[in-house]
Amino acid sequence: MNCIYTFAARFFHLRALMTSNLETYSLVYSLQPVGNLGIYLPVAHICENDKLGHPGYPRALALLETIESYGIHLHKDEDKKLFAACLDLSEAALRATFIKKGDKKSDLQSLFADDKLKKTIRQTIDRKLADFLHRIHDSNAFLCFDLQRKTKAIDVQLLFFVEEAKPKLKFTKTQLGIKYELALEIGTQTIRPCDIEIITLADNPGIVIIQNHVVFLSEINANKLSPFAKKDSVFIENKTVLQYFQVFILDLANKVDAIDVEGFDLIRQNDVTRIELTPFEDFIKQRWALRIQFVYQDIKFLYAESIQKRTRLKTDGDVSVFQSIRNQAQEKSALQPFLDRGWQISDLGALYAGDSHFDSIHRLGMDADLLANPNILLHTIQDGNKTIIPATIEVFEQFTLQNDWFDIHGVVRILGEDYPFEKLIPYIKDNNPYFKLNDGRFVIIPSEIMATYGPMASKIEWVNDKPRLAKVYHNLLNTIDNVTTPTSVDIVTSNELIYTPPLTLQAEPRPYQIDGIKWLIAHRINGLGACLADDMGLGKTLQTIAALLDAKASLDTVEESYNAGQQLDLFAPTPTVGYQRSSLKALIVLPASLVFNWEAEIKQFAPSLLSIKYVGQARQQLRPSLMQSDIILTTYQTVLNDIDWLKKQDFYYVILDESQYIRNRSAKIFGAVNSLNTCHKLSLSGTPIENGLADLWSQMEFINPSILGSFNQFKKEFEEPIVKHKDEDQLATLKQIIEPYILRRTKKQVAKDLPDIIESIHYSDMDDDQIKIYEEEKSKARNSLLQVHEGEQASRMHVLASITRLRQIASHPVMFKKDYKGGSGKFDDILYGISEVVNSGNKVLVFSSFTTHLGLISTWLKHQKIDFVQITGDSTQDERKKAVNAFESNEKLQVFLISIKAGGTGLNLTSAGYVFILDPWWNPKAEDQAIARAHRIGQTKNVIVTRYISRDTIDEKIMRLKATKQHLADSIIDVEDVSPLSMDDLSSLLEG
Repeated sequence: MNCIYTFAARFFHLRALMTSNLETYSLVYSLQPVGNLGIYLPVAHICENDKLGHPGYPRALALLETIESYGIHLHKDEDKKLFAACLDLSEAALRATFIKKGDKKSDLQSLFADDKLKKTIRQTIDRKLADFLHRIHDSNAFLCFDLQRKTKAIDVQLLFFVEEAKPKLKFTKTQLGIKYELALEIGTQTIRPCDIEIITLADNPGIVIIQNHVVFLSEINANKLSPFAKKDSVFIENKTVLQYFQVFILDLANKVDAIDVEGFDLIRQNDVTRIELTPFEDFIKQRWALRIQFVYQDIKFLYAESIQKRTRLKTDGDVSVFQSIRNQAQEKSALQPFLDRGWQISDLGALYAGDSHFDSIHRLGMDADLLANPNILLHTIQDGNKTIIPATIEVFEQFTLQNDWFDIHGVVRILGEDYPFEKLIPYIKDNNPYFKLNDGRFVIIPSEIMATYGPMASKIEWVNDKPRLAKVYHNLLNTIDNVTTPTSVDIVTSNELIYTPPLTLQAEPRPYQIDGIKWLIAHRINGLGACLADDMGLGKTLQTIAALLDAKASLDTVEESYNAGQQLDLFAPTPTVGYQRSSLKALIVLPASLVFNWEAEIKQFAPSLLSIKYVGQARQQLRPSLMQSDIILTTYQTVLNDIDWLKKQDFYYVILDESQYIRNRSAKIFGAVNSLNTCHKLSLSGTPIENGLADLWSQMEFINPSILGSFNQFKKEFEEPIVKHKDEDQLATLKQIIEPYILRRTKKQVAKDLPDIIESIHYSDMDDDQIKIYEEEKSKARNSLLQVHEGEQASRMHVLASITRLRQIASHPVMFKKDYKGGSGKFDDILYGISEVVNSGNKVLVFSSFTTHLGLISTWLKHQKIDFVQITGDSTQDERKKAVNAFESNEKLQVFLISIKAGGTGLNLTSAGYVFILDPWWNPKAEDQAIARAHRIGQTKNVIVTRYISRDTIDEKIMRLKATKQHLADSIIDVEDVSPLSMDDLSSLLEG
């Protein structure tokens, strides 16, 4: 013990030097005796430190209201809890607990006169003192024993022994009786209580003081040491042996592992008679496991315990001694069948299979043959008030397609008993794994079954108490693989189709375009809507036109008037009569800027299709002959204006190009296009998810109504779990539902010859005058932000206005303040960059979201006599077309100024090798569309993209915010995500 004391003393000496050298006072706890009651209660003292920093003489009792005046602060929660535990064990606190209200005379001495009350008080003190001493040990607080006014705390310090003291019993049988000895093993030392002074602090749990050390007892209460305080043994005469053993020894002996015997007939047991497996829920690992016990007759060993030998005493007319010694070979052999089946043993010595919560229970059902061994006892699995039976669940299902619905049939077999498959569905839908059997017991539905049938169960509809599933969810059935009853979904896949481009298609589609055409045809055959979401420039228009040609070829031949190969309009020649396919009646809804593109490409790729433009002031005159056309080109605004007439027509196809136009479910155009009557629906968009998951709902609601439920259902089932809680299971289910209906290919995937995009960020420092006006406006914006009310639309617009002003100043303050006379660092850098591109003979697309910014650049270009073209939102369709043609055909035109809103669609500018983005915005889609103007099929040079950012401004904040909003859509349909800006997002741009 001396070496242990020396080490601990040095530790506290060093600790004192490190932590208290500069402190005058220390907080010290002391265990003080209470009269002659044999109890010790903690008291907190304030001690003055000596020159070495050791706690010295006590100066005052430590009270909450006084300790800070001595420079002592309870900073940590643990320190506060320790101090509170000390106060909770004070005499005053104990009196308040046990003395009757109004009794002011009683003290602990008088309370201990009542044996029953004394026992209760001692139990309370033991429990609280054990907790207090554990806290002292864990926090390395300074602890003394019986600290007096003239005693230095360091001289009566108590240390803690790391290891518990284990009892060692010895019984020696003689002719006259039995000699009983008890010793304590602490680490490598054996101590006899009669050889040293032992002070009992707590009986149960047993805690004592041995040579200035606090020692925790294992397997024994402290009162068991009392008979050995003055002598090394107790002699038990033969006539009292049985009674003494039964009353005083058997209970202790059955808890103690270290027992030596002499003079007894020793009965040795070395054979494993059985294994007991006790199921329990491991809350740390979040799984069920089996506690392993090896039984040697009636003595048990846990798998993980280190004890190799146990001696037990019995009193059956005489004292008998049984000793069991573990047989490692037999134990290993008994477990090997489980290990051969894939079971594992945890660090704690528990048997488990798999990592999911109920995997071990499922495996018990699968390994029922192992449990049939009579030497293996599996205890009942009890989960709360549920009795669990380990059993396998076999599912025999069959799905029959009737029109637009799958009828769900099947049988679930458990323990040889059959249950209707539909009885299992509510459990799976509610994610409730406890399936109740007819006898009231439960089985656990395996996670594999829950995962396999979960998405399907969530979309089941009940008709006359029978489950059925809409055809639109066919992909939820494709993942179900049951070899007993094969599932037939009866849905045509594109892989099954043989497609050869017809002569009527005046183009040679690339292989990936052939795949897209087949995909569109398969969806038409299945009567299901589709969204072609290829990257910009990959030919969505061509693929759609080819699919329409195939649809036209599938129609019946009829006698009708037609103008083969000509465009129908007001000035078309008189129709002739002949035999041809029925008109296709495909309504294609477009942004106004794309009408001329579609018109040109239909003429180029499919001149046999009769197309008409339903736009302009005189469009109503076209109505009588409109439905004789194969393709009707119109705009979103036209549909909105003429919806009352259009919704009365029966179209074979309704196709939305740039279908992100309908992303706002509250907008009138969304309701208008969804009210159109048609057999087939198709949407085209490079960005089906532009602002968030709400966009996805709008897209899917158009092509396959109700596939994602109402918007409120979609929000509850998918949007909130995925966006707010990162629910991977719901994300997987959503992807599984929509996967058949969205085809997304990127340039990198399908156009290997397309040059890489080289992107960089150019940081510019603001001019001094620019910084001044920026900081003034930022300060105003922050102060104004404090006045707005979150959630109000006016507040949102107010914040957006502040952001816009700061963006303008970061680019050039003159955009915000016309009389500004200073400079702009970014503007100067942009002009320098344009000069470099022009001087090197290259072409550049210059994008800005501010037309005033483009106006400043155009003024400079004119002054420098650099030719350029420009389009903004005010440009007419003819002006756009002329500008594009001029830029693409004239090598001397090197600069194209484009407002992002005007240049996001309908432009093919492959002659440009440089793209400048002058002012970032949080939505990367706008920038991606700008880049895609140059980075398209047919591009033969690298596209170099430069983003201009003013350092330490809102530009950088926008870039950071944008970077946090990229992952969601990619995880669903492999496109970049842009989540909508909340008020918190907007406000964050004005902070800092």
